[in-house]
Amino acid sequence: MILSIDLASHKTGYALFTDTGELEEHGLFILEGENAERYKDLFDKLSFYLECNPLVNQIVLEGFTVQSNFGLRSPTILCTLHGVLYGLCWSKGLEIKKYKSKEWRDLVNIYGDGPKNIKRDEIKQRAVALANKQFGTEFQYFKRDTKNNVSDDDIAEAVLLGWAYFLERGEF
Repeated sequence: MILSIDLASHKTGYALFTDTGELEEHGLFILEGENAERYKDLFDKLSFYLECNPLVNQIVLEGFTVQSNFGLRSPTILCTLHGVLYGLCWSKGLEIKKYKSKEWRDLVNIYGDGPKNIKRDEIKQRAVALANKQFGTEFQYFKRDTKNNVSDDDIAEAVLLGWAYFLERGEF
């Protein structure tokens, strides 16, 4: 089975696929605490998930790049979370497939025929719409309104990352 993960500093979306590309389940890990507590929380939640799903043999995730308009806090957290994820995968003998954001978005054609330099919120909206169309999900997108609504864009992007994996292999 393939587990695709949209790793983020607070909300990490995941999607579980069969080896033939059928979406089995999807969800969200809410990471609690600050710094080391949050890293341990990801380790514990993902370890438990993998114990409950012993057929997972491949992890698909998006790498990240440090952008000049970000401070150092978010990239530091994401870098450490990636390290936690990699260490866990290696300890369990899981293969890891990493995509650059542009790579998986091109594979699933998230941009359509339009320009590729669109804003983050538009990409998130498109991800939700595309996952809903392709997989029959009912994800919702709420623009940065996390106090009142929980957006499903992290889950939608995890689903699309998994789909990109199968598209690249010609298995979808």
